Amino acid sequence: MVLEGGPGVGKSSVAELLAELLRSRGLSVCIVHDSSREVASVLGKLFGKWYLAPRSLIEYMILGHQVHGLQRCKEAGADIVILDYGVEAPLAYMEADGTSYPGELDRLAEALLEDAPVLVFVLERPVSYAGDRVRWEDLLRAQRYSRSLIRRVSSLAARLGAAVYVVPEKRSPRDRARLVARFIDSFLEGYEPGPVG
Repeated sequence: MVLEGGPGVGKSSVAELLAELLRSRGLSVCIVHDSSREVASVLGKLFGKWYLAPRSLIEYMILGHQVHGLQRCKEAGADIVILDYGVEAPLAYMEADGTSYPGELDRLAEALLEDAPVLVFVLERPVSYAGDRVRWEDLLRAQRYSRSLIRRVSSLAARLGAAVYVVPEKRSPRDRARLVARFIDSFLEGYEPGPVG
């Protein structure tokens, strides 16, 4: 499961609450957490302010964390892996900023996700969005990133044959997590596992 959406939409909160709901149903769940705070801490020590680091360095560090986390979850044999911030998202951020990156990275997300059924949940941006101390983007930059993320995730989902659901803003992250859980239930009702490969 890939939780997508621009900065400040609540992916981390929904991931934690959703994992709690799914574990209560007896499923083993592994979350690949958003590494922005860890990356910000390391880069803050090197550059004074983390966002003064080259954009490509920031996104490569986040991408490496996501790839490592996804591999760790797969090796653990989890029933469900939740990606809080998809593997292709760092590329979307660089694309939105006009930062170049090696073309072969475009295949990375697809290669990592193609051996299992994928569900993509796009969380709509809350009306109340405001930047925080880690995600320093102003509203216009956050909107630009959101558009780039949606383009990339739509293209990736089409190539993978993944189901995509748009999750509207709700009163609380718990309400959003419950809605995502209902989408998962409806998907699993019609899903018949086949050989992986």
